[in-house]
Amino acid sequence: MIKNSAVLPLLLVFTVGGCTKAADTPPAQAAAPAPAAAPAQGSPAPGAAPAAQPPAKPVPAQIPDVVAKVNGEDVKKTELDMAIKSLEDRARSPVPAEQRDAVYRQVLDRLIGFHLLVQEAKARKVVAPPWEVDSQVEQIKKQFPSEDAFNQMLQARGVTVERLRADTAQTIAVNVMLKAELEPKIVVTEADSKKFYEENRPRFRQEDSVHASHILIRTTEQADAAAKAKAKTQADDLLAQLKKGADFADLAKKHSQDPGSAPNGG
Repeated sequence: MIKNSAVLPLLLVFTVGGCTKAADTPPAQAAAPAPAAAPAQGSPAPGAAPAAQPPAKPVPAQIPDVVAKVNGEDVKKTELDMAIKSLEDRARSPVPAEQRDAVYRQVLDRLIGFHLLVQEAKARKVVAPPWEVDSQVEQIKKQFPSEDAFNQMLQARGVTVERLRADTAQTIAVNVMLKAELEPKIVVTEADSKKFYEENRPRFRQEDSVHASHILIRTTEQADAAAKAKAKTQADDLLAQLKKGADFADLAKKHSQDPGSAPNGG
């Protein structure tokens, strides 16, 4: 299945949650709990759930062409539509009606944040190398079975190749800026490394392994004594060469009669 979430590189910064198919796996009906003593007046019930988050501000059914402005720059409805479509592709489900307001607001917040980052990258004159833009676009194309399938996807989303390249360049520039900004501030001490190792010791354990190689000198059950003696002499000669430091792989390629392993050095 094609991962459409990688179609527009700017959407790769999204980690919006909450858009799931709630009706797919209805929860099992729980048994009715035994009645409990009522809590004292003014005190919360034991194990009471935390207060629910206030509902998101309603999103109008008819979304305007410009959904936000970032330092005078328009954030257009088309961007929001494409971001929502990408999110739905990953969830393999449309945004549930009861979550529409919250999801749309989250996605819009991420879009606004991305516009701010792009503006900052431009202010710092951070430019994506053309070769890296080419490479990223090619990686996106490889997710599709053919050039036609790739172009059909762009057409379905109302995106041109030029727009795709522009979005890719913006994303690369933002990543370059963030890397330059954050990496110098990341300091890992020896104590940090030791603590991480101790806490994750099983992940660093490597099981013992053995790789067996061989040089086959073939004889048959029907071979006469002279043929068997010749094969033994050849094997002894190869062993003597190995003891003197000869390269095993070279000898295997030249002398082994095993067609499966000889070309690979035994």
